[in-house]
Amino acid sequence: MEPGSDPDVFCDRLRETLDCELAGSPHTSLMEAGWFYDTNFHLNEKGRQVFTCLLARDIKAMLGDSSPTSEAAVEIPALEQPQSVQGDDRDANCFVYEAVSGGWQITGLSESAGEQQELILPASWQGQPVTGLSADALNGAQALKTLVIQQNITALPDGAFAGCPALETVVLLQTDPAALLVGQNLLEGSSCTIAVPSESYDRYCLSYNWSSYAGRLTRWEDSPL
Repeated sequence: MEPGSDPDVFCDRLRETLDCELAGSPHTSLMEAGWFYDTNFHLNEKGRQVFTCLLARDIKAMLGDSSPTSEAAVEIPALEQPQSVQGDDRDANCFVYEAVSGGWQITGLSESAGEQQELILPASWQGQPVTGLSADALNGAQALKTLVIQQNITALPDGAFAGCPALETVVLLQTDPAALLVGQNLLEGSSCTIAVPSESYDRYCLSYNWSSYAGRLTRWEDSPL
């Protein structure tokens, strides 16, 4: 369900599509950000307890069990305040941002980025960390040949480079492939190669998530910054 969309409309669409009964109400299934530890997909320990109680209640209701369901006796954790991170922010003004849990997400390019042949995704914006980018964030970077992604980026969406027809090389500064989430279609629509730290090349090639890109991985020896 997209942010800001009507949960009842979403639920009605599910009922039209699925051939099984839906359990519970979409309104009680929406949980506050404090129950999650990073994104809206990963519940923290207390969030798991609350969700388990909600799930048990919904299952009992479907089975016609009217006995009371004990609620999890936990308080919602306070949200951690985003901390600034160290990195190269020289190209920070070349991007458009939206606020997300934990900092900022890059959602597009500013006018000054259109003719850039090299861009560095910034480590921070307005004192808070940049943690990711949307799938179409780089659309319109017609002249971009080299893109440097620093260690603050934690996930790359499928098709992230499809809107950069001239892109030749994506440089990853992250030394731990497990710290950079990636799907199976990252390079869809792009012929670029991915340069990783030389000392981490073998780890990327053997990584569960990155191994499918082994044929497009190269090493870089010297810092590109």
